[in-house]
Amino acid sequence: MSNCCTECFLDEYLKERIKEEGTVGDCDFCGGKSVYVIDPNELQGYFDPLIDLYTAQVEYYPMELLKECEGRFIWEILSEDWRVFDDWEKGQEIIEAMYPSHHEDTPLFLDNYVGREDEWYGMDTKLSDKLKKQWNEFCEEITYRNRFFPQKKMDVDLISEVLTYSENIIAIGEFLFRARLSPDGEMLSAGEIGAPPKDIALEGRANPKWIPYLYLASNSNTAISEIRPQVQNTITVGKFKVNKQLSVIDLRNPYIDTPFRWGDRLAFVLDTHHFLRMLGYILSKPVDRDKIIKEYLPTQYLCEFIKSQGFEGVLYKSFLGSGHNIVLFGEDKVDCIETKLYKVTSIKVESEEVVEE
Repeated sequence: MSNCCTECFLDEYLKERIKEEGTVGDCDFCGGKSVYVIDPNELQGYFDPLIDLYTAQVEYYPMELLKECEGRFIWEILSEDWRVFDDWEKGQEIIEAMYPSHHEDTPLFLDNYVGREDEWYGMDTKLSDKLKKQWNEFCEEITYRNRFFPQKKMDVDLISEVLTYSENIIAIGEFLFRARLSPDGEMLSAGEIGAPPKDIALEGRANPKWIPYLYLASNSNTAISEIRPQVQNTITVGKFKVNKQLSVIDLRNPYIDTPFRWGDRLAFVLDTHHFLRMLGYILSKPVDRDKIIKEYLPTQYLCEFIKSQGFEGVLYKSFLGSGHNIVLFGEDKVDCIETKLYKVTSIKVESEEVVEE
């Protein structure tokens, strides 16, 4: 029996499991002495759901392509894509010990290149049909039929759990920016550039009407771009300083920090992350002004759900500026420390021809 140890892996979750389930001893793979070790077979249950995402290429590649096929073995993928091992050769030794090749049911992935079959068919970034159908039905219902008591339910328990692993912390001392038009050419004061009073707060992509949120950006250019100014407009930009740590959900590019905590739900959780990326896209994309009320209903629901889970805001991409956006559900953890006046001197427009299919 050979033992691997915590130092054989990069994944922190797996390291903690080895500490909890293993013993102190010597590692037969990296040579570590008096470290936490475990028989690789004891880790197979953690690896099975991850490895099950992949299929031997011989099972789905066209026969004529197999002779010239270039690919990767499973231990290379685990090292390069998932950061499980820091050395794929050592990873190969551990995987082969975990799935003994002398067994009569030797897995195909031990001797063949592997890949995601859905990637081969061009489906790797699509939502599962179940999640896509759920979301579309939910949006349709809250937009056109039942706004406050919808019958079509999202899997909020799973989404709530997944959101936890998309948490980001904005540290004390970081700076954020907010822009507002100054039509009379007068610079707004620090006290005037915050979220509007509730009685005049209009609906936004994150907030319902009369429920004011504070929309900020990571730099002044993005803040200005987000209000879609015209040439010669004068703009006041406020610089905000974070005075208390902020816990927010990051929808710029949601990711899974470790594949091992999810067990048999891993494939579905990956689909959920594709779903969250789609929500991030919907939250980010520019919306025609005459469609704001209808288009913002689903994202308002999303942000209110995030708020109900105890988070203080949402990070999302900007389609208009070089930085990113953040919406805060309250203003008590940021202070506007200064304002500056800008004039828009030019606006860059890029376009491409729409080709009919």
